[in-house]
Amino acid sequence: MKQKEEDLIKIDISQFEFSYPTKPQSFIKTTELGDLAFLYRVNKNIVSVCFNRMQYEAAIPLSQVTGFCVTDNGKILIKMKKNYQHYFCHHLGEYPYLLEPTPMNYDPTGNKFDRAQSLLLTPHSSVRLPTLSSLESRIDRLYFCKNGIHNEVNTEDELKIYITCVFPHERRAIAFPVNAPFHILLDIIESRFGKKSPIPRYRKNKEWIEINNDETWRIIKGQAIGKRILRLELHIW
Repeated sequence: MKQKEEDLIKIDISQFEFSYPTKPQSFIKTTELGDLAFLYRVNKNIVSVCFNRMQYEAAIPLSQVTGFCVTDNGKILIKMKKNYQHYFCHHLGEYPYLLEPTPMNYDPTGNKFDRAQSLLLTPHSSVRLPTLSSLESRIDRLYFCKNGIHNEVNTEDELKIYITCVFPHERRAIAFPVNAPFHILLDIIESRFGKKSPIPRYRKNKEWIEINNDETWRIIKGQAIGKRILRLELHIW
């Protein structure tokens, strides 16, 4: 049976940083776990930031987002369209939410979202890099790639290789940073697909090559480098 992907992904955040075209940056910060968070509603193609013990939510449809990535220093960067559409709501009680939220007709942050061109989110120290890489891969695959939309914050330094993971009873796909180390790939496969101690293998000329360190991973990546789209098929059992 094919494993069902999560419908809601939550990342705990310690700081929101708002950038504007013509005025200084503004911030929302916290030292408390559970105060700020990022949400990705997979089936609705909506990303949200939540604040004030997550009782307030600012939602941004991905159709209003021109770029999304995890930066080299592990922060979440969201770039929005000019005059992007967004909306606010209030939740009765803290997360996890049990009731439908109440729509709001004003910005409870004092208009920090007004005319913002990007959001830079600093994850809480408890958030692991594989979790962030999995989030980035999923948004890139399920929104940008699926709809043929260019991700404006994907630079050459953030070049991705698209990996099809072939398990005994299913095939799953991830977008993985080309320059990321091999152990991060293993962490993502384990955390995202629930595969303990995975051993990826690559088939070349009817022979199986076991990938077990950075050196063999570099060699296998070389099979994709130079092609228009970087793709690999790895078998895992």
